[in-house]
Amino acid sequence: MIDHCEEYEKQYPFYVSLMSQAMPVLRKLVEDESVSIFNIEGRVKTIDSLRVKLTRKVYVNPLEEIEDFCGIRIICYYESDLDRIEDIIRKEFDVTSGSDKQKEIDVDRFGYSSRHLICKIKDEWLNVPNYRNLGGFKMEIQVRTMLMHTWAAISHKLLYKREKDAPREIKRSLSKLSALIELADEKFDSIKDLKISYNDRIETQGEVINKDEALNSDNLIKLINEYSPGRKFSNEDIPELLDEIRRYDSTVEEFEKRITQCMPYLGMMEKEESNMNNNSELPMWHIEGFCRSILDLTCEHYYNSRWGTIPEEAIPIITKYRALVKAPVEEV
Repeated sequence: MIDHCEEYEKQYPFYVSLMSQAMPVLRKLVEDESVSIFNIEGRVKTIDSLRVKLTRKVYVNPLEEIEDFCGIRIICYYESDLDRIEDIIRKEFDVTSGSDKQKEIDVDRFGYSSRHLICKIKDEWLNVPNYRNLGGFKMEIQVRTMLMHTWAAISHKLLYKREKDAPREIKRSLSKLSALIELADEKFDSIKDLKISYNDRIETQGEVINKDEALNSDNLIKLINEYSPGRKFSNEDIPELLDEIRRYDSTVEEFEKRITQCMPYLGMMEKEESNMNNNSELPMWHIEGFCRSILDLTCEHYYNSRWGTIPEEAIPIITKYRALVKAPVEEV
């Protein structure tokens, strides 16, 4: 009698190699298509896990029939990116089968699942040394949004992976919750489209939409790009920067006055700070540094609040250019 666990133990290192090779490739492929993802995670089924599975279900040839010995999960932000990621996978891998669990669920049943694709490395990849011994080995790639992932994690924690696992009185609540999560995914997609439309309107106009408009993340970035294009920024840091600016300026027009007041000096100031930092590549400041330098030069209260965080060697430079900036913008 064949000991399937013993046979799988011989194959186990190949599945580990398949996972370790496929994950960075998948990450690079989606990045190249400008698809933002939250995470890519993977696992290879353990020998003990297979042993338990064989006690629960009868297989003729489990090493052929079980297709998720290697599992990779791609978690994205938006529902509209599911199709894009699936297209990438189908283009780059040999997809032997696929399913959309969300569409397979009856409309009156709870559940909010991901897409599952069974894949193999394409034959032409097998000439590359990293993939040479991985021909024929399958992996399951799941693609889901963050909200799908949340639903799966919480329902699993509640021990309700399937509808029949839940008591009757809980099923209704779970059905309503899964519908809300699905609706939230759709709304996030809608908000993303609104943001794209908003930025498109900014780009097609000669100036920021409305100078009287309240400062927000999008019009701040557009405003800085008008005066000093090409500066990098961090999505995580922009909200904190906005809070700092809004203590003194609430509208685009108010902060723009500070920018125009400082523009004759910012290039020279940045160059001096670059020399101070062993000739750091210019532009040295990201958008965050650009805006904070403007506040340093025009706002006494802000500058004083930053004492202790500004590098000591930068203080004489800032002090010199503060003196050159005439008629500071009136502070609130």
